[in-house]
Amino acid sequence: LQEWASSALLTEADIEAEKKIVLEEWREGLGQQQRMLDHYYAKAFPGCRHACRQPIGKMDVLQECSTRRIRDFYEEHYRPENIGVVAVGDFASNTEVVALIAEFFG
Repeated sequence: LQEWASSALLTEADIEAEKKIVLEEWREGLGQQQRMLDHYYAKAFPGCRHACRQPIGKMDVLQECSTRRIRDFYEEHYRPENIGVVAVGDFASNTEVVALIAEFFG
């Protein structure tokens, strides 16, 4: 989680490979169910981006987005101070968990 939060390498090869994965996930989601969701979102979120933009994003934006722009977005938003960590489990004490989170996230 710590690496994802602030230390991802984001190489050109990794980003291009991930774009292909997202494109395939988008294609797999096409169909009747997606058309029904599109219709529902248009009614549920009128005048809002959610009405016409799914969380997976727009494929033309994904395909045209440069590696530099993706890195800039990551560096601006994926920072430890922007992350909330939820720890669930049978811990000996809360201080143990808080200390681990502080160690890895500052």
